[in-house]
Amino acid sequence: MRRDYFTCVFLSYICVALLYVCFVPLYFTYNGVVLREFSVFEKAMSIIYTLLVLFALPIIAAIKKKFWMMLGSAFYGLLAYLPLWFMPSLLVSMSGSKANIGAVIVGYFWEAVYGMVNAPFAALSGLLGSNTAKGMSLMIMPFSIATYAIVKLFRFYRDAYNDQMLSTSAVVDSTVSGGDSDSRQVREVRVPEALGTVILAPTTSPTVAPTVAPATSPTASSTTSPAIETDSIPIASEPVEQTAIPSNEVNSDTIVLDAPVKPASPIDDDGVIHL
Repeated sequence: MRRDYFTCVFLSYICVALLYVCFVPLYFTYNGVVLREFSVFEKAMSIIYTLLVLFALPIIAAIKKKFWMMLGSAFYGLLAYLPLWFMPSLLVSMSGSKANIGAVIVGYFWEAVYGMVNAPFAALSGLLGSNTAKGMSLMIMPFSIATYAIVKLFRFYRDAYNDQMLSTSAVVDSTVSGGDSDSRQVREVRVPEALGTVILAPTTSPTVAPTVAPATSPTASSTTSPAIETDSIPIASEPVEQTAIPSNEVNSDTIVLDAPVKPASPIDDDGVIHL
């Protein structure tokens, strides 16, 4: 489908050029120039054709990224160079004793191609001159290729600049509110928005190292019984009354011992030691 642009553009250029050949006599021929007058309509159509072929269609093909459209325009421009390449060698075979029918047919074909390619620019000879108007057909191919290449390079550097700006974490705007720029003052920091869908990575909780219980011997673990929790009830202590036993109530089986007497200190209250 894309290659149809090549065929359509190439054949369209040929059809429009044939309109100038069919309705008006040729002005530019390979052997020279046939002088004649140009009408206002023919001059206007030549100017429109020149603007479309040299500027409008190459720019549209470059902006719309129509490579095959540019290629069709460039191949039509190549037709202006082919007669100049082949005709010098064919003129020798077309005349003289070395003339042959094949060379004459090929020579007439390239002469017709030369007249067809230059016919739309014939009316410009009154404005730009015959030599300049005849050279306009040689500019179709360079203009088509150069325009497409320039637009492609511009688009490449523009995309590279945009990618660099998006990869920058922050853009500092140093313009102050009063209009005077001061590089030492920072007004705001703007973070460029990301294009497309933003996918956030899942957050993971910090891992906690497992605690390892101290190893116990199998004998100790088997004999140790679980602790039993009991509720302790505080018991209030009551004073114990001491009663003296009368001497008449002591029976014969009871043995009464005298309480030990604390020896008197050799130091009296006055601090004098008695020996």
